[in-house]
Amino acid sequence: MNDERVERAQKAVVALSGGVDSAFAAYFLKEKGVKVTGVFFKMFPENSSISRLLPLNRQQINLERARVVAETIGIDFRVVDVSNNFETEVINYFVNEYLKGRTPNPCTFCNPKVKFSELLNVAKDEKADIVATGHYAKVIQTKNQSFALSKAEDKSKDQSYYLYRLSEAMLKKIYFPNGFFYKKDIKERIKNEIKLLSFETESQEVCFISTTYQEFIKKFYPESLKPGPIILKDGTIVGEHSGIAFYTVGQRKGLKVSLGRKYYVIKIDAKNNTIILGTEDDLSPSGIEVSNLNFIAGKPPNTNFPCKVKVRYRAKEISCLVNLLSKDRAEIKFLEKCLFPAPGQSAVLYDGNLVLGGGIIEKWL
Repeated sequence: MNDERVERAQKAVVALSGGVDSAFAAYFLKEKGVKVTGVFFKMFPENSSISRLLPLNRQQINLERARVVAETIGIDFRVVDVSNNFETEVINYFVNEYLKGRTPNPCTFCNPKVKFSELLNVAKDEKADIVATGHYAKVIQTKNQSFALSKAEDKSKDQSYYLYRLSEAMLKKIYFPNGFFYKKDIKERIKNEIKLLSFETESQEVCFISTTYQEFIKKFYPESLKPGPIILKDGTIVGEHSGIAFYTVGQRKGLKVSLGRKYYVIKIDAKNNTIILGTEDDLSPSGIEVSNLNFIAGKPPNTNFPCKVKVRYRAKEISCLVNLLSKDRAEIKFLEKCLFPAPGQSAVLYDGNLVLGGGIIEKWL
């Protein structure tokens, strides 16, 4: 747990969300003798054409909670508006991916493009030595003195999957205190040592949606409600869908077809506005092709290499072989059964506890 960067640091900038995890990160660094500035990012635009769709009231509540956290711990506090960047890089991306029949991963793009890039900008302005958040992951120094991303001590809370698009240059400045603790111990310390206000149990899965993603897209982009055929692999039409944006690969419920056995969405054909169904046997491809590759070290271990891959946050890691097709694309051959890897989701590569990097799932092999 000893980190020379923390021992040397005189000043840190910590992202405060108003929740228990970021509160502990700020408290931990303050207890280490580091001068801390807490930063609350206003993500949701208040004067945009989509503002009516966003949980602005929740944002205001979280802002006030973050302010109370800063006052209670005794640290400086800043509010930084990053809503323009968030709307462009996260919300628009999220909606556009669903309209293409894909399943987006908004957090994996928000972290490098908004949250950490903006946090590092604030650190530069504040002349801070390190930045921190309440994520459950670790930044470690390897034998050759480079910085790497590792899983958290508390594997049930590990969030390294969402952080794979960070670069080593970013990690040099980033510290994740929570990665060295179990969530239950953090909650106990917050309660007993800081005696802080009560918190919401967990963060929202998609922070800018207060209903369902289907309802959000329906209001954001009403034109997406174009019905089309639901077919089997052989082309047999078995139903009609209400818009491809409302379906994801692997989905079984809500298909409104009765075929005498379980059927799942195995493909979404955006070009022909068609949903294709198959049985459970059709949900396990031999591999996937991924694009938009990011390797934390700046380069892959090799052009061909074995590792583990996770195709969804809650998915089990499975053994695979990675074959680079170009700097930006790779084929990943599964060595174990992998159920419904959805195009648009992230395939994150691991070597033990270390995150190598990953890419965006494009298609099945």
